[in-house]
Amino acid sequence: MTVRYLPGLAKQVLNERGEVERTLAPTDRLMVSKEDRARLVLSAPERVEVVRRIFSLYLRDGIGFKAIAHYLITTACHRQAGAPLPGR
Repeated sequence: MTVRYLPGLAKQVLNERGEVERTLAPTDRLMVSKEDRARLVLSAPERVEVVRRIFSLYLRDGIGFKAIAHYLITTACHRQAGAPLPGR
């Protein structure tokens, strides 16, 4: 079983062939037993790139949390297209 987290914290459960078996809402839990093997996979490429950019800014460039947050807000790369900014 493979689990992929989607924007909005929904989860896709994929079978061995990589086909979507079901999609779980953010509030739904994925029930697994001790015999199950769950594998997490990377999310959408644009989301992965944002996370990599955050780590790079912090570790390589030595930029602090507030500066990174400001960068994300001003470049709007932290949200989906058309989604409102938090607090607005």
